[in-house]
Amino acid sequence: MAMQSQIRIAERVLDIGVDAAACELPRVSVLLVDDHPENLLALEASLEPLGQRLVRAESGTAALRAVLDEQFAVILMDVRMPDLDGFETMALLRQRERSRNVPIIFLSAHPEKHHVLRSYSSGAVDYLLKPFDPDALRSKVSVFVTLRQNELALQAAHSELQTAHAELEHRVQKRTAELAAANKTLEREVAERKAVQQLLFDQAHHDNLTGLANRALLMEHLNRAVARSRRRAAPSFAVMMLDLDRFKVVNDTLGHLAGDQLLKTVAERLQGCLREVDTASRLGGDEFAILVDGITSLEDATRTAERIQHALAVPLVVDHKEVFATASIGIAMMDARYKCGEELLRDADTALYRAKEAGRAQFQVFDREMHTSVMKQLGLEADLLARSSAASSSFTTSRSSLSIPARSSASRRWSAGTIRSAGSSAPASSSRSPRTAGSSDHSATGCSKKRRARPPRGCPTTLP
Repeated sequence: MAMQSQIRIAERVLDIGVDAAACELPRVSVLLVDDHPENLLALEASLEPLGQRLVRAESGTAALRAVLDEQFAVILMDVRMPDLDGFETMALLRQRERSRNVPIIFLSAHPEKHHVLRSYSSGAVDYLLKPFDPDALRSKVSVFVTLRQNELALQAAHSELQTAHAELEHRVQKRTAELAAANKTLEREVAERKAVQQLLFDQAHHDNLTGLANRALLMEHLNRAVARSRRRAAPSFAVMMLDLDRFKVVNDTLGHLAGDQLLKTVAERLQGCLREVDTASRLGGDEFAILVDGITSLEDATRTAERIQHALAVPLVVDHKEVFATASIGIAMMDARYKCGEELLRDADTALYRAKEAGRAQFQVFDREMHTSVMKQLGLEADLLARSSAASSSFTTSRSSLSIPARSSASRRWSAGTIRSAGSSAPASSSRSPRTAGSSDHSATGCSKKRRARPPRGCPTTLP
C-alpha cells in the first residue's frame, strides 16, 4: 500500500509538474547496490538515458557508507548479498535520518513469495524479478527521480523565497528607518515652523518690552467680550485705563533704561493682581489697559483697581534705588450702549483723565454725569472755534475791500500809459496806500497770534 501511494503521488507530480524545457530540474543521484558487477553494469545501461548520477555499491556496508555522503532519489538493491542482505541493509538505512525516507526497490532472481511480502512490509516501494525489463525499470525509477528533482526544486525555491523574504524584510526595515528619520525631520520642521509662527504671533500681538498684550490683541479680546456680553442680560466685564503718575520724572532723572525696568516691574505686578481670564496690555509709554472679564458687578472691577494700587504702593527697586510708583486708573463698565471696544477704551480714558485731575493715585468710574460734562465742554470748545473762525473771516473780507481801489487805480494808469517799463527813466508810482499796507501787516500779525483750544485728553473730538 505504501508503495502504491508513493507511486500515485509521483504520477500526480509528473502530471502537474513543470515542463523540463521551460524549467531545468536539478540532477539527482541513484544508488545501485549489488554484489555482482555484471548486474551493476546492466543497471547502469538501463538507467543511463535518464541522465542522472548513478552511484555503485557492491555490498550493504558500501551502501551505508554511500548514504552518508549524499542524498539519493531512489535505491535499487539486491536482496541476497553475502555481507548484509537487502533486508538487513534496509533496516539500517531506516535508522538513519538522511536515508530514512529514501525509496527502495528490491531486485531478486528468486521469486520467493515470502520475500515479496517481507519487502513490502519493510517499506520497500517495489519488488522486481531478474531479469528485468529495462523500459519498465527505467519508468519506475524515473518516477522517483522526478519526485526528488521536484523536491530539490521546491527546496531551492523555498530557499530563494526565504532569501527574497529576508531581503524584502531588510529593505522594509531600511525603508521604515528612512521613513522614521524623515518623519522625525518633518516633525522637527513642523515644530520649528510652529515655534516661528508662535514667535511671529507673539511679536505681532505682544509688547516687546513687557511681554503684555499689545493694542491689537487687546482689541481682539475686547471685541469678543463685547459680542459675548451683548447676548447676556447683565454686564460681564470692565475696561481699565492705567497711567503711571510722574513717570516722566523717573525717566528723565534715572534714564530710559531705568524707565524700561520700571515698566517691566509694573507689568509683573499687574499680572500678579489679575486672573487668567483677564488681559493686561501696554498701549505705549506708561499707559496700560486691562480687560477684567467674567465679573458680575462694578464692585468686582473696583476691587481689582484697589489691588493694583496696593501692589504699586510697595516701593520698586530701579537701578539700585527705591522708586514709589502710583497710578491713576479710569474704569468703564460694559453696558448696553456700547457697540465696540473702542468706545469702552474712550470712556475709560476719560475717567482716567478725571482721576488725574482729581489728584492722581486714585481711580474714577465713568458715568453719565461725566459723559454730560464732557459733552458740555465739547460744545463750549466748538462754539469758541466757530466764533474764532467767523472773526477771522470778517477781518479777511475787510482787508480785501480796502485793497480793491488801489488795484483799480493801477489798472487805469496802466491803460493810460502812466506806468513805464523797467527801462524807463521815470519811476512808477506805488499802487498801495500806507493804510492798505498797514492793514495787511496787522492782519498777518493777528492771525499768527491765534491759538486753538485743545480738548481734554481722551475726549472724543466730534459730537455724537
